[in-house]
Amino acid sequence: SLILVLSLTALLSQTVFATTYVISDGDRVVTYTSFATDPEEVLHRAGLPLEEHDTYTTEAMDGGAAITVNRAQHVTVHYRGQTLEVTGQGETVGQLLSRLGLELTEEDVLSHAPEDTVCDDMVLTVKQVVTRRETFSAIVAHETQYREAPELPAGKETVLIPGQDGELLRTADITYVNGQATRQMILSETTLRQPVTEVISVGTGEETADIS
Repeated sequence: SLILVLSLTALLSQTVFATTYVISDGDRVVTYTSFATDPEEVLHRAGLPLEEHDTYTTEAMDGGAAITVNRAQHVTVHYRGQTLEVTGQGETVGQLLSRLGLELTEEDVLSHAPEDTVCDDMVLTVKQVVTRRETFSAIVAHETQYREAPELPAGKETVLIPGQDGELLRTADITYVNGQATRQMILSETTLRQPVTEVISVGTGEETADIS
């Protein structure tokens, strides 16, 4: 009887020191009672082990403790033409970019709003879009005309008038995405030099036999 009493006393003593944990892991909530005090050990015993880059927070509560698991999200970030593979930690898009040290300006266009919550396998794109008004010269390619020349042997060509490209002076609004021009809206243009059509005479006469 004495042994039974001592065993019950020891069991009750251990039960007093056990802690009940309420574990929140995404949409899953698990209640687990353990003598362990290390949150990572508690999660492992409860069948909710932490993976690489996972984090957790703890909070005391009446009669136990709460553990909230923050699973790392795998995120692909395309930032101004560069690609980064990173892990999110239950934060917003704006917080993720700030943590990575990626600055945003008024010229940047985001695929997701800064207040959106990062999710697993998210593809986040940040494009820098700039429109500049520029003045530049543009080449106008010359045309080529061919004229039949029966007085020349078939296949023989002679340039009658050499061609010359023309030149325009244009003013346009040019849109750049990540430094690459993607759109051009021409506002005005002035002719600096008219193109000259090249005229080539093409022989259609009889071929001359070679005399050796």
